[in-house]
Amino acid sequence: MNLDEFVDQFQQKSGMSPLQFSDEGVISFIFNGEFTASIEKSDNDTLVTIHAKIGDLPTENQESCMKALLEANLFGQKTGGASIGMDASTNEVYLFRTFALHTLEIDYFFDALTSFMQTQQQWTLALQNNTYLPKQEKTAEPKLYL
Repeated sequence: MNLDEFVDQFQQKSGMSPLQFSDEGVISFIFNGEFTASIEKSDNDTLVTIHAKIGDLPTENQESCMKALLEANLFGQKTGGASIGMDASTNEVYLFRTFALHTLEIDYFFDALTSFMQTQQQWTLALQNNTYLPKQEKTAEPKLYL
């Protein structure tokens, strides 16, 4: 699939239309009324990455927080297959997952997107509440809004 096909299929499957990448190559959306996630295209239009800020590294108990994030990140065990990273200049913590368009099927992408949004919600709340080890319970299927 190419980028135009991806956008067309995403619009059809999500019911969100029209979708258009910003000048920066990003489509952002809100789910469950409070969580923002973005889909970003690569410069050469061959990859798409889902990403979201899940919080800030806490000023206290940084070591236990980083340990929990690294543990969760190991083989995607507690991240739904996504990865966790931190912007060192801001101490913002991000969840992200990249897909190659040439092998991507829209149903697989939507399953991954649903898992991503559930994981984003769990980790956002865990970082807000300083609990760091979110339960791996399924949350309700997210509702998408532009």
